[in-house]
Amino acid sequence: MCQATSLLADPRGNREAHSTALSVRATPVHLKRPARLGADYPTEGRVYAVEAVELDPPDNVEPVHWPLLTTHPVTTDEHALSILQGYRWRWHIEQLFAILKQRGLDIEASQLELVTALQKLTRLALSVALQGRQLTLGRNPPEAEATVVLSPQQQLV
Repeated sequence: MCQATSLLADPRGNREAHSTALSVRATPVHLKRPARLGADYPTEGRVYAVEAVELDPPDNVEPVHWPLLTTHPVTTDEHALSILQGYRWRWHIEQLFAILKQRGLDIEASQLELVTALQKLTRLALSVALQGRQLTLGRNPPEAEATVVLSPQQQLV
């Protein structure tokens, strides 16, 4: 099975955000149990490989290439596109938590000892991380209206 789809590729490294077309294909894969694992484990497992490849990348830019594995059955083009969308959402969630934990707010360095205080800090920090992520996403495409990510009050500041 093979399907074409389009998306807005996130900026990464030397790659700017850009609209792109992807070829998406999927196939079942049988994995054999490694020899080091005992008989308590199944002799083989079935997963599905989903691959998305950018069809016409900009010059001098590494093309989008996502090799994905899933345990969800992928038997139609729609299933493959659904898996692709799920991984895209997962990427956004990973970026949000990277801001929360490492790149921005470093919440793991908190020295709070009370659970309730740490919970309050986490809720506040998560709100800030989410707003930062929304601003990052809101700049692509650059012609997007500010109302997509900013309230009327925020636009006045």
